[in-house]
Amino acid sequence: MASSNVQLSVSPTNLQGTKLTVKITVGSKTSLTRIWLSWLAFSPSAASFGSYGGQVSQSKYSGSVSNDISNSLYQTPYVFYGLNLISLSNSQPLDFSSSVDNNFVLTISASSLVNDFSLVYIALGVSPSKLCSTCGVSVFANSDSCVAACPAGTYAHTYKDGGVSCRVCSSKLGMTLVNGKCVIGSTTVSTVTTTTILTGASQASNYGQQSSQSTSQSSASGASSAQSTKT
Repeated sequence: MASSNVQLSVSPTNLQGTKLTVKITVGSKTSLTRIWLSWLAFSPSAASFGSYGGQVSQSKYSGSVSNDISNSLYQTPYVFYGLNLISLSNSQPLDFSSSVDNNFVLTISASSLVNDFSLVYIALGVSPSKLCSTCGVSVFANSDSCVAACPAGTYAHTYKDGGVSCRVCSSKLGMTLVNGKCVIGSTTVSTVTTTTILTGASQASNYGQQSSQSTSQSSASGASSAQSTKT
């Protein structure tokens, strides 16, 4: 970006068949030398995999905040996220970063003030009820295997589709495991509001004991994102 005064937003406006229209809005004082745009489009009700997504928006933001965005899926490598709106008027250098860990904890960091931003995310993967459906009494998904009981340091979590998994309490959220539940520990953690915008679809394939998680990915999205990491 050639200027510290930046207003930029990206939004899908129309999806017809395989054609997606994306609207890019740029502020009158914004001078761009390059923009990188990615998108993903699919029908959750017709897809052969489970999915969910959401959006996090903040104003006058700086520092680092971690937020739990877990929902209807267990661990999956298929998590897509990026900015679809950013507004800057600060002359100071900015390092802006975001990450999602294996427990679906989203961390957003900014080295100086960001006037406004919005970040969208989509997760795709095997529906929890299908993970250990062929494993007999080993019904708990635990990392890449199915077990009959959750190991020490984890707790059993039941999903809306009836699937169960062994989860850990995130230290990034200041949580510790007490009597099978995650409770706030000694660390104070700020949170932001998350709104879920997609619902999960059923997954056809099974996840057997000691097997690797798999998923199929369709050509897809109604979400688009513009990612900026350093200004």
